[in-house]
Amino acid sequence: MKTYLYVFMLAFSLILVGCSSDDDKNINSNRANDISTISLEDQILRELNDNSENDEHVIDYDIKGDYIFVISTHKLHGLKISILKKEGNEVNWVIGERDVTSLTAEGAPVATVLTEVQLGLENAKDIRVLGEPVKSIEYQLKITDDYSKNIKYWVVYTDKLLDFSKDVEYITD
Repeated sequence: MKTYLYVFMLAFSLILVGCSSDDDKNINSNRANDISTISLEDQILRELNDNSENDEHVIDYDIKGDYIFVISTHKLHGLKISILKKEGNEVNWVIGERDVTSLTAEGAPVATVLTEVQLGLENAKDIRVLGEPVKSIEYQLKITDDYSKNIKYWVVYTDKLLDFSKDVEYITD
């Protein structure tokens, strides 16, 4: 009788081990297939939601090499810069900060975001950095049903932090 009990327990254990191993392989395989079929924008949104507050609105993103720089906004906190890294078919979180002017990560360019409020230049038409025009973005952020806020900013990607007194030219005419 003891022999049958040991054989039964051994057989049952082997079945459990065999099933769980296949399930793990299927889960990993499904995750890999899931990531490869999700659009880049959906992967970006997934990483932002997993690593920050859900009530952010993505305004814009730029891809620089393996890095994705995301500019988002929050009703109460202003602009946020997030850096994600594309590794194979996956997009992974690197860093994100609110209310900063410049942000970088090891190996990534420096992202600098300049707002007209920060600069005190509500009438600025253009900004040049190191003699080159900078990407300008305007966005209408809906705060409530009857109130929205206009956000205007410029973003530039450089190899080093900027010296605002030497590297940045403000054009107001």
